[in-house]
Amino acid sequence: FDVHDVDHAATDFQGLNWIVEHCGLPRLDDFCWIATQETNVYAGLAVALPFIHSRPRYFGEVIAELLFWIGPEKILFGSDYAIWTP
Repeated sequence: FDVHDVDHAATDFQGLNWIVEHCGLPRLDDFCWIATQETNVYAGLAVALPFIHSRPRYFGEVIAELLFWIGPEKILFGSDYAIWTP
């Protein structure tokens, strides 16, 4: 999967909302660029959430980039990743 594929699909099918479940990782910069250009592209945190335990600083950097570039209204948190301990 290449995050750039979402760019073409989101442009061609603007009536659909696109949730990129790994928020473009490891290509976060590319994803943020696409999500700022395409109003129908959203960041899902499913794959990024495990970093909250294993690499908390990196997780914070990812969230900070997403908040700065695309804003909280385009970041989706769901129940598709289990956090077993706080």
